[in-house]
Amino acid sequence: MIADGETVWFNPSSLADAFAVLKSYATSPLPIRMTVGNTSIGVVKYYPTVPEDDPMIFVNLAEVPELLTVDSASDPEAVTVGAAVTLTNLIELLSALIPAAAAAAAVGAASRPHLLALVRHLQLVGSQPGPDLVYSQ
Repeated sequence: MIADGETVWFNPSSLADAFAVLKSYATSPLPIRMTVGNTSIGVVKYYPTVPEDDPMIFVNLAEVPELLTVDSASDPEAVTVGAAVTLTNLIELLSALIPAAAAAAAVGAASRPHLLALVRHLQLVGSQPGPDLVYSQ
C-alpha cells in the first residue's frame, strides 16, 4: 500500500489479494478504481462526470499473475485473454498464432480466422509511442 495523504494505492500480487482489498473497502464511501495502466484518465474527459472519475483508492492489477495470462490451447477456436494483458503483449501473442491458424484452415481443421482482423484493429486503436517518447533498453 502506498498513501500520499489524498490517495491510496494498492498493488496486490494475486487475485485473492485484490479481492481482499476490494472487500475491505466494500462499504467505504470513497471512490475506488481498479487500474492496470491507468490510461482511462485520458478518456474520462469525454464522458459525463461520475464519482469514480476522481477516485481516492486505486487497486493496481498490473502484477496479478492470474490476469496476465493468454490461453490459446484449451479451445482450438478461441483465445482467452486476462484483463491485465497489455495491448502490446496481446498483439505479439495473437500475431504468433496467425501462421498456425492459417495452416489449420488450409487442411480444414478448426482455425481462428478472426485473428488477423483483431491484430490489425489492435494495432490501429492501441497506443503507439509518440515522437516525444524515448525508450532505452
